[in-house]
Amino acid sequence: PRITGELLVIEDKIFSLSAEDTIDDDPTILTTGNFTWTLSDGGEVTFFGVEISYIYYTPGVYPATLKVTDSSGHYSVLHFNITVKDVTPPVARPPSKDTSLTYHPFLFDATASTDNDPTFYQTGNVTWSFEDGGEEVILYGFQVVYHFKSFGAIQVTMTVKDAWGNYDVEVFQVLVAADNRPPEVLSYLPQTLEELPLRPTITLFFSEDMPWEGQEERVLMLDIRGGVVNVTRQHPSPDAISLMPTENLSLESTYTVVVPGDIKDWAGFPMKRNYTLTFTTLSYLHVIRVTPLDLGENITGKEVFEIYFNRALNSSSLSTTFLKEHVRLLDHKGRAVRCTVEVKEPHILTLTPEKPLKAGEKYTLEVDGVLKDDMGIGMRETYRREFRVAAPQQGDWLHWEVAGIPALVWLIIMVAIGVGAVIGAVILLRKHREELNIAEEVGEGLYRTPKGEEFIFELDEEEEEGG
Repeated sequence: PRITGELLVIEDKIFSLSAEDTIDDDPTILTTGNFTWTLSDGGEVTFFGVEISYIYYTPGVYPATLKVTDSSGHYSVLHFNITVKDVTPPVARPPSKDTSLTYHPFLFDATASTDNDPTFYQTGNVTWSFEDGGEEVILYGFQVVYHFKSFGAIQVTMTVKDAWGNYDVEVFQVLVAADNRPPEVLSYLPQTLEELPLRPTITLFFSEDMPWEGQEERVLMLDIRGGVVNVTRQHPSPDAISLMPTENLSLESTYTVVVPGDIKDWAGFPMKRNYTLTFTTLSYLHVIRVTPLDLGENITGKEVFEIYFNRALNSSSLSTTFLKEHVRLLDHKGRAVRCTVEVKEPHILTLTPEKPLKAGEKYTLEVDGVLKDDMGIGMRETYRREFRVAAPQQGDWLHWEVAGIPALVWLIIMVAIGVGAVIGAVILLRKHREELNIAEEVGEGLYRTPKGEEFIFELDEEEEEGG
């Protein structure tokens, strides 16, 4: 096969290719042969015929093939490239940031600039030119860092050029202020410094961008004894530093991040003083309160007890069988009281005695230390809480118990004893009256019974006068 036509074409412009110069031993090849063109343009595009026309919208080099088959089935393939020339200039866009401080790094960033050539960021180039302190400065590259020595409004000329020589120019200003203030830590993350995970990331944000190289190793994390904790350091932004322990910290422990006061900024100013940030790690899983025991109310013995934990329990600790075995209520003799333990929320359990608790008795609520949270952190020890059920109020005396016997039973016993005593007294009185009626008077006021017992019987004056 032989091709005539344009193999160097202009973007966005129609071009033609022809295979009319193809030769074969069959002189009718142009009319009887098969001509198949395959062009690449983000995918394969196929055409048939001796002549074709096409248009490319994106510059670049595109491989293509022409396959010619004669009437006998013999064929030949020609591989070639089509070069699409870029005639569209790029669009220069200056950096989004246009302020800086003397001696601080300023990023000349041209990555917002665009071009229709997909290889623009690899094949294009950018030139930055300006004056700094009376000296002409020329920088090259899509991203270049520079430290201004002088302050003021500095005019920068930005020239963006693609691989075909098309270019665009943009002029902008960078407002550079003199750095005359020492750096300081303005804020930190996380904002809450209590109950942090065992491998927390502590981030400090400074008042300005900092030259971390050669200084970051001096920002330390210390344990409560002053020992240095091994950490990895990162910089989420030029004005920040993050520290993360390489291993888990200890539970319920205090740690401190220290920034020495001689850390310097780009202008060479040190901090005014050392900076310290103290935080604590996760505590063990523990019971934080039990209601109504922590509400200061009298316990009547009919309550449903709610047990609150500082974190949610894991699924194993929330199983009914597990809770029944490890959450319990004991009486004053250490015997288990029949109760139902249920999950109200992942961090709240309810314990309901099957029968009212006895008034005036002491009980103990126990939660075994084997319970764990979602992170696998358990309790430091078994939780125990003693309480006493209040004695009945006035009007509730029937609910009292003495030696385990209800007050009503005692009342019946006392009434029975009292009735028996009265009956005995009446019988005795009758007996004495009978004896009195049959006694013989043997002297003035002196009487003798048939059994020989003597007694004196007198009436006082009032009884005598009254007959």
